Amino acid sequence: MSGICYLILCHENVGQVKEIVEFLSADDAFFVVHVDRKAREDYSCLTGIPRVHVMQERVAVEWGGLSVVDAVIRMSEYAIENVRNVTHYVLLSGSDFPVKLHKKIRDYLSANAKTDYIEGVALPSEMTKWNEGGRRRIEAYAIRLNDHNSATIEPRKISYQNFRQFAKVLLVNAGKLPSAMRIFLCSPKRRFPSGIVPYAGGMWWILSRETLTDTLQWNREHPEYHRYHEDTQIPDEIYFNTIVHNAKRCIVNDTKKYVSWKPNCGSSPIWMTYPDDKDIIDDCISNPDIFFVRKIKDSRLIEYIKLEV
Repeated sequence: MSGICYLILCHENVGQVKEIVEFLSADDAFFVVHVDRKAREDYSCLTGIPRVHVMQERVAVEWGGLSVVDAVIRMSEYAIENVRNVTHYVLLSGSDFPVKLHKKIRDYLSANAKTDYIEGVALPSEMTKWNEGGRRRIEAYAIRLNDHNSATIEPRKISYQNFRQFAKVLLVNAGKLPSAMRIFLCSPKRRFPSGIVPYAGGMWWILSRETLTDTLQWNREHPEYHRYHEDTQIPDEIYFNTIVHNAKRCIVNDTKKYVSWKPNCGSSPIWMTYPDDKDIIDDCISNPDIFFVRKIKDSRLIEYIKLEV
């Protein structure tokens, strides 16, 4: 057992997903692809490719909500059931691109067959660089305001941060004010499910077959954990991280992925382009501990990577 299964979550640029598949193609490279149910692109170009499984049961993914976690869970369960002869499962976005050939990734992971690669820092922690070290993520209720904004409200707490969140509701979507007030006045204090410590990190990971199997089993046995995260702001940055880090396996706090964060660019990574990011890509290609880079949709940069790897 030495193959790798790549789990690809995408909502656009299906053609680029096909390029990822073709770049990593090998007899022991398998792919499970989840296309957002809201996507309007034709993804038939992925069907019929050997060792590529396109999910038919698709989730409509909403930014910042539990739906993205549900999509990953369904994709992972499908992969565990249908792609068995592998050591690891690699979670990717359709906007990632490999900077290593499949053989190098496979050889690296095969030599570390029991190791999992997933970020995790116990919450709350200033290391997250989140508001109040992430405390509000686990103690406040999230209200979705629009496609890229949410607010967090703590019940019956008079504080500067709660005031800021109410101001955000008024400025972004005043129609959500009644919901915010109901939470503030009537909701019970939010408590993280007992017996586990919350961990946070990026949503992307590389997990061994044993760990992913056990993670999914634990998730099925603890439906209260899923229900709790219905009220979490951006739960995909906590959900799997918490389960895996509490299992205390052989974990490397890394995702083998380069993410380009630049000053004054907000809370999302920037899109990498050619030739501006050519030197960064060269460094990633030469670094044995980086398998993928994100976020990329520049065709010139993709062609450059293909020529240099």
